[in-house]
Amino acid sequence: MAAYLFTVTDPQGREIWLTEECYWFHIFVEHPDMSDVEEIAQTIRTPDYITQDSSDFMRLVYYRPHQR
Repeated sequence: MAAYLFTVTDPQGREIWLTEECYWFHIFVEHPDMSDVEEIAQTIRTPDYITQDSSDFMRLVYYRPHQR
C-alpha cells in the first residue's frame, strides 16, 4: 500500500496526491531544488499556471515561482 505525503485539490477540482515513493525516487533525485513537500502541495493548490507534460499527455505540470 502506498504511503501518501499529502493529498490536495487543484484549482480545477482534481484530487492530487504525492506518494513517498514518487517523492524519494523522482522529485528528491531529479528535482532537489523542489524538495519542500509543503511548497509542492501549495503549488498544486494555487499554481500560476498548469500545462500538459511534454512527454506524458496524461500528466499535468503545475508552476509557481519558487519561494526562498
